[in-house]
Amino acid sequence: MKLPTLAPPLRRWPLLAIAGALLGMVSLLLVPGAASASVTIAGASAPSYAEHGTDIVATYTASDPGNDGVEWSISGTDAGRFSINSSGELSFNEPPDFEKRADADRNNKYVLTVVATAGDQSGSLEVTVTVTDGNDPPSFIEGGFHGEFTLEENLSNDRWWGGLLAYKLGVYKATDPQDDWIKWTIGGPDKDSFAYSFEDTILKPEPQLDVARRDLTIIDTPLDYENPNDHNKDGVYEITIDIADYTDGRLVTSLPVTVTVLDIDEAPVITGEAAVYYTEDSTADVGAYSAADPDGGTATLTLGGADA
Repeated sequence: MKLPTLAPPLRRWPLLAIAGALLGMVSLLLVPGAASASVTIAGASAPSYAEHGTDIVATYTASDPGNDGVEWSISGTDAGRFSINSSGELSFNEPPDFEKRADADRNNKYVLTVVATAGDQSGSLEVTVTVTDGNDPPSFIEGGFHGEFTLEENLSNDRWWGGLLAYKLGVYKATDPQDDWIKWTIGGPDKDSFAYSFEDTILKPEPQLDVARRDLTIIDTPLDYENPNDHNKDGVYEITIDIADYTDGRLVTSLPVTVTVLDIDEAPVITGEAAVYYTEDSTADVGAYSAADPDGGTATLTLGGADA
């Protein structure tokens, strides 16, 4: 019996080689990321930050495979509390306060995403910033301060201060969360018209009450509505009562205070001799008198008394 003739094996290998080459090309085309590399970010993913701080939270860097330049942005739950500049420096928009939690979860953990974009590639890093407790500024005690005063002109002075007549406005009280010394100062455009009752401006809270006190006094007296002596001559004195943590002068709390001088109806002022010697049988005038109204009105002179 004659066996069938088989084609030489070598004739099939070129087809297999071509098919293999085609499959290899297809595999090459399907490899993801082969054309360009992604952007990677380096930097702290869980930084801690002390409350009231103004420094940078963290600095981030990113790879730039195509040398396209890196652009920074942020997103996420608490991104609105932060800013990031072109150097990758992340910072709070406002100094955080440990006691006044402003993050979405109210747990002093601020969650956001830092994003770096280079050309058509980008990378991201999830970041959680934890705000820690620190030194807090002193605060005024409710009921122990006043922000607005109205005083009638020509008000009687009730005390002396440094050899000057003065008038006590009110008592101010403050406390410090860490029981630190409190430094009291007066600021504002009319500060030179006011003083505290004590010359020593540094006062430690009293241990029994945890409170520091100051008496505010106006020394620019007597007050005159028609001739105001405040900085812009509008009859309203403007100052601030400033209390600072003595261990860290940056921790300051300020209270705006205004003192408005009120007009009152003042008696006319008469000018002339109160005691006159007059020669008998004379027909000359006894004296010359004039009157002026401090309020700008018209003053009229009349006679009165037992011998008028």
